[in-house]
Amino acid sequence: LGLLLPHVRQWILTRPDNARAVSPDDLTKLVPQGIARKNVADAIGYARRHAPKGTTVVVCGSLYLIGESRVVLH
Repeated sequence: LGLLLPHVRQWILTRPDNARAVSPDDLTKLVPQGIARKNVADAIGYARRHAPKGTTVVVCGSLYLIGESRVVLH
């Protein structure tokens, strides 16, 4: 997280469909400037609606989150 903080313009925090995942609201305690979204599809939808054209959007997190993101993005 510390390596990414200086390079990220906006954080969109979410959780995969996994009982052990931390809630997005709890993640905002670590990244107060982050925007919490209830699930992966909602987070990706938010990024699609709000990221300026030509912006790089990076998805990072657990393999559960990446797996769900791949389904939403395809």
